[in-house]
Amino acid sequence: SYRDLWTTPITVEVLDLRSTGNGLTPTGIGGGRQTLNLRFMGADGLPYTFRALDKDPTSVLPEDLQESVAADVVQDQVSYAFPTAPPVVEAFLLAAGGFPRGSRLVIMPDDPLLGEYRKQFAGRLGTIETWANERAGGEPGFAGATDVISTDELWQKFLADPHSQVDLPSFLEARLLDIYVGYFGDYLHGVLPTFERDNRNALPNRLFRNLGNFRFTDVTAGSGAVRNLTTCVARSHLDVASLVVSPFAAGLACLVEDEMNLGATVIDMGGGTTSLAVFYDGKLIHADSVPLGGSHVTSDIARGLSTPVAHAERMKTLYGSAMASPSDERETIDVPLVGEEHRSEANHVPRSILVSIIRPRIEEIFELIRSRLEASGFDRVAGRRVVLTGGASQLQGVAELARQVLDKQVRQGRPLRISGLAGATGGPAFATCAGLLSYAARNRGATGAGTLDFQGRGAMEEPDGRFGRLGLWLRENF
Repeated sequence: SYRDLWTTPITVEVLDLRSTGNGLTPTGIGGGRQTLNLRFMGADGLPYTFRALDKDPTSVLPEDLQESVAADVVQDQVSYAFPTAPPVVEAFLLAAGGFPRGSRLVIMPDDPLLGEYRKQFAGRLGTIETWANERAGGEPGFAGATDVISTDELWQKFLADPHSQVDLPSFLEARLLDIYVGYFGDYLHGVLPTFERDNRNALPNRLFRNLGNFRFTDVTAGSGAVRNLTTCVARSHLDVASLVVSPFAAGLACLVEDEMNLGATVIDMGGGTTSLAVFYDGKLIHADSVPLGGSHVTSDIARGLSTPVAHAERMKTLYGSAMASPSDERETIDVPLVGEEHRSEANHVPRSILVSIIRPRIEEIFELIRSRLEASGFDRVAGRRVVLTGGASQLQGVAELARQVLDKQVRQGRPLRISGLAGATGGPAFATCAGLLSYAARNRGATGAGTLDFQGRGAMEEPDGRFGRLGLWLRENF
């Protein structure tokens, strides 16, 4: 809590509207859902922003609560914020070689130059800072930048020109500074100054408070799920070396080299979720998931046919299909009913009913995948190649339905990089497991734990000498 800091007496200068920026002219009110801003244009050609220190977060409340005690409670939480954070971060930015905006605490004067904004802003305590922008006519502006673009524009530059690249050391410095000051907001949206260097667009990311504004692949997982998984592994007397998102692991096992380089989407259809990973230029560039999977199909069957879940899973596996066929009406399936202990007579239903239950759910999953891809902007980067993995992808007709919904070339993926797998473990359901072995082998050289031969059988490097082999036997068995 910074309550004491709010009540500490400090000396603050009164903003001189005539000397700052060679003269400031107010242009309008801005701000988000808490901070009230007054925007200025300086005679030096740069925009400036005055941010009031006393925030008003009550706008996040429903309208009928904005004049209630709840609004007072929410407003009181402002005192938990750090009132002088921008000027403090300025010092860190200077030390790190970043681009500070000259943020400083000021009192807004009661000056006729404020015009229509005089009554609302006169006497307010806040910060004044330069906004990152270039000057009119392409003249160098903030931090010497000749062009300031949004993250989305930057991404389009990368897609259009393979020579456009990020100054990686600067990017790392920015992200490390983010972590140091505990700032994690807006790092996927913002602006970046563009500099020409060696006829290529080098794009440093060290930017005032919006540090590291660059789109990058950052996969997160719920801490509870990770903790539970780690606990289960620990109870088997094992340690977790690293965590790998499942579609990435499946891609390592199932994609051929050309698919990884030219662009492909891996869709891993599990029981509770369906996840996707986009590969391009040999790297993972996007990952996402939807909370629907094969178990939801089983649940739909159990509810729709009033049958136990175990029997619903059996019917899905033996008779289920995502695509209808002309013979479905003639074929019948014996469906045990929930609660039946002694079956007096058979309960037969046409196979077409089973298909009519399965298809809408599978179609919904692929429609969600399609919308997630389109929303991410990676739909075109991924190309027209889709590889299906996971146990739910083995359902008859799934690949054909995926072709129709996604309008892409679809194939079913199986582990390709490990030979000698048994038939029961060589299918799409074990793609993620095989990919985890591939991932471990990729990183094994760095840890000194040996290598894995994907063309044959995985094995530790054979030690030399009798005592070396004895040590290996002890490690493997104890």
